[in-house]
Amino acid sequence: MKVIYGLEQLDPPLPQSVLTVGNFDGVHVGHQEILKRARSFAIQIGGPVAALTFDPHPLAVVSPAKAPLRLMSIAERVKRLAESGADIVVVARSERALLGMEADDFITDVLMARFHPKHIVEGTSFGFGKGRKGTPELLREKTKPFRCEVHIVEPVSIAGESGESLLVSSSMIRKLLVEGEVS
Repeated sequence: MKVIYGLEQLDPPLPQSVLTVGNFDGVHVGHQEILKRARSFAIQIGGPVAALTFDPHPLAVVSPAKAPLRLMSIAERVKRLAESGADIVVVARSERALLGMEADDFITDVLMARFHPKHIVEGTSFGFGKGRKGTPELLREKTKPFRCEVHIVEPVSIAGESGESLLVSSSMIRKLLVEGEVS
C-alpha cells in the first residue's frame, strides 16, 4: 500500500484507477462496502484502488464551529483504508483553494487529471465541490466523456440495541458515542 500526502505529489497521475473519495472517518462498514465494490472493479481492469481523503476535515477549514469530532487520527484512517482494500491512499490537505473549487472543476482538475479513473465508487450521500453542490448524479454526468463509470453504493444498515434499523454513518457513530452507546 502506498500513501501520498498532497495532491501535488501525485505526479505523474495514476494510470486507470478505481477511485473513491471521502473523509472516511472511522472507516466503518459503509466505507468498507464502498472499498469492497471498488476492489471488484479494480480486479476487472487490473488497476489500483485509490482512496482520496482529506485532512483536516473540510469543515474545520470552512466552518470550524461545525467541524465534527474525529473518530480516528489520519494515521489510523490510512491504515484502516489499506486494510479495507485501498492500494493507494492520497491525503489531500484541506485548503480553501481546494475546498472552494466548483464541482465541475473538481471533477476535471482533480479527479480526472490526477487519478484517470475508469470507475468511481461512492455512497449515496457523497457531496463535493464548493458548498458540496456536487452530487453523485452530477459526477456520473460529467465523467461520461472520460469513459469513467460511476457506481453508487447504497447505505449499510445495522440492528440497533432495541432491534431498530440504523443507517451506518460517521455522524451516527459520533452521536451514539456521545450518548454513551459504545456497543
